[in-house]
Amino acid sequence: MRSFFYYLRCTAILLIVLSISLSAGFYIRYRHERSAQLALFKEFEARMAANPELDHSYAGSTKNFKSFLPGETIAILSVDRLDVKVTVREGIDRDVLRISAGHFPGTALPGEGNFCIAGHSSIVYTCLFNNLREAVVGDEVTVTTQTKTHIYDITEINIVNPEDTYVLNSSTESMLTIVTCTNNGSNRLIITAKER
Repeated sequence: MRSFFYYLRCTAILLIVLSISLSAGFYIRYRHERSAQLALFKEFEARMAANPELDHSYAGSTKNFKSFLPGETIAILSVDRLDVKVTVREGIDRDVLRISAGHFPGTALPGEGNFCIAGHSSIVYTCLFNNLREAVVGDEVTVTTQTKTHIYDITEINIVNPEDTYVLNSSTESMLTIVTCTNNGSNRLIITAKER
């Protein structure tokens, strides 16, 4: 008859194998997503080099601007102090947010009002915005588009409920709103910044 210690040892081995498998799975997914992110950076930088005059700017109002295609990379956002550097693509669907930040369709582009973006901060999904939990008022955020670099200073950091969509309201001021999850996804961390 097998002893209690035999079953205990088998359980321990099984848990170790399971832990290694899960870790390997997360690592493989992280490497795949990181590779996809780097490809987006290269593609955007190549597009900038090939056609520096390409302009997706507004033509006088938010109703008449030349829109981006869903999934198209429109900018690179960075917060140097927090070691955050991400591409921003048009849209906030799952495919976009899997490997980049996303621009809320219908909100302003950089320099033209409230530029609203979303991104994951999670160990289950991409962890692009995890470091934003350490943001403080006064931190500098840089948004580089095809035609211009916009510098923003963080002015407010708030935690709201998921249904509090007023943070996406339009503005006559040039500002940036970053939306990401906090408190295990039950709330949203909102970072507001104003352009210099």
